Amino acid sequence: MTQLDLNQPLLLLMHGWPGAGKSAFARQFCERHSMAHVSSDRVRYELYDDPVYSPSENNTVLRLCEYACELVLKTGGSVVFDMCLPTQALRHKVSYLARSYQANFMIVWAQIDLDTARYRAVNRDRRRLDDRYSPGLSPTSFERLANSVGPLNLDRESCQVISGKHAFAQQARIVELRLNKLGLIDANPIAKGRVDFSRRLSGQRNETVR
Repeated sequence: MTQLDLNQPLLLLMHGWPGAGKSAFARQFCERHSMAHVSSDRVRYELYDDPVYSPSENNTVLRLCEYACELVLKTGGSVVFDMCLPTQALRHKVSYLARSYQANFMIVWAQIDLDTARYRAVNRDRRRLDDRYSPGLSPTSFERLANSVGPLNLDRESCQVISGKHAFAQQARIVELRLNKLGLIDANPIAKGRVDFSRRLSGQRNETVR
């Protein structure tokens, strides 16, 4: 296991459709770098036997996840916030939380084609590690949740795109290189090499990272 040589604590916020691979990336990145993993799926699993993803339910889960992130940041720790927030206002609130504890903030946007995301979300298997706390969605529920996930405002939001179809090692390398480019981590933990940041992913627009 490697560990990020962080110049300051870090909060990464996941973004993307259900089934895009957010939780798989978040879990492995946290294991790789000894970061806390705050998972909305786990919180929802503990609170609701039959989740319906209503506004009230989502707000309760969000508040508890924000509180968990705050507890980590208070101790100077770093955290991956594994919950897709559909509006810029909600994401701004989380970025403000990070900055209030002198932590850096970046969004990791897992992109994938809609058909693959739908198949994954509808056919989740609780026996798989990253599906353990995520119930399978009906096609109708998937469409409703996917439609709520809009594109990021890349002029105002710090974001790194990863492909939900790539292996974790490639995803992590792209994120680590971006963090290094932004000056958030030192170069030592990152192996030398080149990554093509211009790769375009099908199924979503506004994919250019600024």
